[in-house]
Amino acid sequence: KVRKTVIDMVLATDMAEHMAIVSKLKTDLQKRLENPDDCIHLSQEVEDSVRVLVLQGLIKVADIGHLYAKRDVHIKWSKCLEEEMWRQGDEEKELGLKVSMLMDRDKPGVTKAQTGFMDFVVRPLFDTWVASFPECKVLMERIEANYTYWQER
Repeated sequence: KVRKTVIDMVLATDMAEHMAIVSKLKTDLQKRLENPDDCIHLSQEVEDSVRVLVLQGLIKVADIGHLYAKRDVHIKWSKCLEEEMWRQGDEEKELGLKVSMLMDRDKPGVTKAQTGFMDFVVRPLFDTWVASFPECKVLMERIEANYTYWQER
């Protein structure tokens, strides 16, 4: 059971699964939480599918945690990620492979695509997460502050 949960968590970080997980969070978890008679509490036993879904959402939120960090930390992480992606693109070029999106250092990278990433990937996840767990609202506020930074650049 632990092995399967760990595998589910690792797979949850795959961007190919992102929208499916966000959709499940919205349909399965959020609707469950809207019903006060069916509310999830730490003290209650929670069915495995819901537990795994919450953990998948949580690991996705943590995986892109730099987006809700303080601005200077967020910018530093964004630049590090951009360099890491460019290095992968450099290797792809050396191997004669097609360079993956945002990984070609001769083209705009991650730091130029932040607002789009936030609009289409981050906001849907965090809108759903905050609706399910309102205590996390501060994360969305920080994301919005960092979004404003990139928008003004």
